[in-house]
Amino acid sequence: MPDFATGITGWLKNSFIDFPGTVSTVLFFSGCNLRCPYCHNPQIVTNAFLPQIPLQEILDFFQHRKGLINGVVLSGGEPAMHETAQSIAAHARSMEYTVKLDTNGLLPEKIKE
Repeated sequence: MPDFATGITGWLKNSFIDFPGTVSTVLFFSGCNLRCPYCHNPQIVTNAFLPQIPLQEILDFFQHRKGLINGVVLSGGEPAMHETAQSIAAHARSMEYTVKLDTNGLLPEKIKE
């Protein structure tokens, strides 16, 4: 994986509500292929200039929190628009984390992967 977190512009390190029944960490990806008036994260959908979180920081967190959290949520924006989401999901699964994808479902070919 590259040494940067392409598109990850928000991070909730610990959540008890985003993945029911799971203590999780939530990564928010910028950008979206829709402009829903009820979007809960409009600031990350349209702002291309938000700072991105380094990938190594996220991977280190996964390593250090093993046993304390058991899930990773990929949210947004639309995470399926980013190659990094697929890489992070695969890495998280290899560490035996469960992965939840919050998506609008408009990119089924990306979601399948």
